[in-house]
Amino acid sequence: VMGRTALLAHLEFSHDIAEPTEFLHAREEPERPRRDWRPVLKRTGVAIAGVAAAAIGFVVFSAATDGDADADADVDAAAAATSETSAPPPTTVPPTTQAPTTTLPPTTSTTTTVPPTTAPPTTQALALDSGLIEADFRKPFLRDAHVVLCRPSSGDDIYRVGFTLSGSRDIRLDDVDYPDRSGDGLHVVDRPIASGSTTYLDEILVSDGGGTEHEVPIAPPLYLGDC
Repeated sequence: VMGRTALLAHLEFSHDIAEPTEFLHAREEPERPRRDWRPVLKRTGVAIAGVAAAAIGFVVFSAATDGDADADADVDAAAAATSETSAPPPTTVPPTTQAPTTTLPPTTSTTTTVPPTTAPPTTQALALDSGLIEADFRKPFLRDAHVVLCRPSSGDDIYRVGFTLSGSRDIRLDDVDYPDRSGDGLHVVDRPIASGSTTYLDEILVSDGGGTEHEVPIAPPLYLGDC
């Protein structure tokens, strides 16, 4: 036995000595011969250590076994409780009532036949009828305007006016068509005014292939009078 405390415990529990301290004091009295207890105590201590180790191992093993068993029991109980609580209670679904269907009367489709409309003639068609192409129209320049002659007629004075056109293309002048550039050159037109009156002629009119009139200015304006 290593140490006094262990020796006291050994004497008390292994040898049933109620007062191990007094026992040791009595053994240690000088008048009595001492006995060498060290070999005995050493062997006894080794035995006690082995017994104590075995007892501790048994206690630990028993606690572990009981703990595993308790844990398994807890797991089983929790699983059973979960299965009991997780299953939803059966519900009763009320029967659904189908809404009544309404049968609509068949619709009658009416087809209206629209008579074909005749499109108004285009300016291109007018151009083809006149022999002139509207898109090719070019308004000419006028120069050298002058009075060729004047003659009275039925209360009017008829003035014949001469001039020169240049840069024309597909024009109509006084109801005469001039395709392409044939309108270039010298022209004469008649312009009536009231007898004895005077005026200034500041333009002549030419038309394109679509019938639209265009003003060709005379600069300076030509005086008409003294017929």
